Amino acid sequence: MNNLNKISISYALGGRYTISESINTTKIICNNLTKEFKNQRGVDDINLDIEFTGLGLLGPNGSGKTTLIKLLLGIISPTTGDIKMNIPVKDIRVVSDQPSLPGKMTIDEWTYTLEQIYGDHLFGIDIQTDLGLQGHWKLDNLSAGQRRKVSLLPAFYGTPKLIILDEPSNFLDITTREYILTLLKQHCITTKASIIISTHNVDEIRLFASDVILLKQGKVMNIVKLKEERPKFYAIKPGDVDDMAKTLDKWELRYHRSKTIRGNIINIRPSSKMWFAIGEYNEMGKPIYSFKVIDTLEKMIEDLTK
Repeated sequence: MNNLNKISISYALGGRYTISESINTTKIICNNLTKEFKNQRGVDDINLDIEFTGLGLLGPNGSGKTTLIKLLLGIISPTTGDIKMNIPVKDIRVVSDQPSLPGKMTIDEWTYTLEQIYGDHLFGIDIQTDLGLQGHWKLDNLSAGQRRKVSLLPAFYGTPKLIILDEPSNFLDITTREYILTLLKQHCITTKASIIISTHNVDEIRLFASDVILLKQGKVMNIVKLKEERPKFYAIKPGDVDDMAKTLDKWELRYHRSKTIRGNIINIRPSSKMWFAIGEYNEMGKPIYSFKVIDTLEKMIEDLTK
């Protein structure tokens, strides 16, 4: 990999620079937006007025995420109501969850077509080769993972104002996923493109989104502004729950125990003393197997599954 490819993935995914500082905003307005399919509503009377640099669509299967994207792009028409956006379709790049690719083309012919439509990509690197894609391969003959890589390529060509990603990391191995997400984040900063991402992966939401819409059964359940989020508590899985509890008691910290599918968890309220208590626990030679921040978004995700 060249120097750009060696961008620290932990740096990019850790959010140590704020994508919203460099990116233009997109505005979406929905008025009583409803889309019916036979006897089912894909989206159900959505009213929305939101401006964002990165928008996450989060919800279970069938919650209306993909339907909302198709309505936004004009691929399907609403049954009632309307949806408006301040970005023309020609300035949007879309990566579908079920991409339709010109199967008779080779990968070289496909990338040449993308260059003719959108202009060259800006990185000056060979993304195709870095993703392990051979130019002579026919699109019809690709595996699911290879098709996903090819379907992501349009996002990198030209200077889009908005990139829409629908389950972008489906079928990708972990190394490819992190490489692609790193490049996409850098691409958004370079082109100042805003982004809409529909995914089940909360880490991907946090990487790109300034705002998150939580959907369930076609309805907007809540909207979260991530930049305003603060931890509600920390969920820790210690090697020795009793010793961890004794240490927290010594520091007079608020916590409660819970049993989950991951094992016995201690939930600690945020406090500066918490870090001293954890340090003291570590000095006993006791392990901590997991440490997770639980905020409003995490709690809402839990509520969606109930």
